[in-house]
Amino acid sequence: MKDVDHRRKGEFKVYFIQASSQIPLIDFKVELAQICSTHYKKMFDSSYLMTQNQSTLSEENIRLWKLDPNTNFKDFFEAVAKTCQNSRTYDYQIQFPGTFLEKDKTIKIEEAEIASNDFVILEGQEYQKGWNFYGDGAPILAKCENCNKYGELSVQCLCKKVYFTLN
Repeated sequence: MKDVDHRRKGEFKVYFIQASSQIPLIDFKVELAQICSTHYKKMFDSSYLMTQNQSTLSEENIRLWKLDPNTNFKDFFEAVAKTCQNSRTYDYQIQFPGTFLEKDKTIKIEEAEIASNDFVILEGQEYQKGWNFYGDGAPILAKCENCNKYGELSVQCLCKKVYFTLN
């Protein structure tokens, strides 16, 4: 997201992927991680998704989201860019306009209701950082405002801008 914030990216890249509607989401996610590690490694290296000891992207540092079909893809990018540019830190918290696909990774693509014209967004997690997107039951992994450590945060403030964990 830093590339979006610093205006080095003018749009999100779109790749067309064909997959069987009968494979479980977890298998789809593993295959996506392998494809990205093999064919799009430069894109992930530049965003610090991989540690120095890890040469491949894994399914553990990516998440899958389905963009709401009523949301324009270009408008989505512009909203993300605006949020990043208005943020005072690199710990972005961006409300995702769509569905978090990993509530049940065992369901098949068909059951996740992913149509051929849907956009599936692959969110990468930077090394030792939280996730950027939140919403629709996705676990929040970010820096606690109380103890300043990264982890899964369980409590959201009423303002919906701050999350923390109870010790």
